Amino acid sequence: MDMLWFYEIRVAGLLTDRWSDWFGDLKIQSDGSGETSLRGIVVDQAALFGVLNKIHALNLTLVSVTRYPDSYELDNSSFHHSSTALS
Repeated sequence: MDMLWFYEIRVAGLLTDRWSDWFGDLKIQSDGSGETSLRGIVVDQAALFGVLNKIHALNLTLVSVTRYPDSYELDNSSFHHSSTALS
């Protein structure tokens, strides 16, 4: 069986909870620094590509994409951002 991955996708700008339905099971959270994170399980690369397409359709600037093993969500429910920015 393939491993599930927990993702944190950060974008510049603020997204409100009204976008929750559009991003499915990803939790939307703004951190007060002008960035928003989308966090949750992404089942495969096609699903990740779908999320990234939605970010593109909203004309949001992608800041980073960080992948953690699925168990990371349970062990670190309030983790701190630490990833490589995408250019």
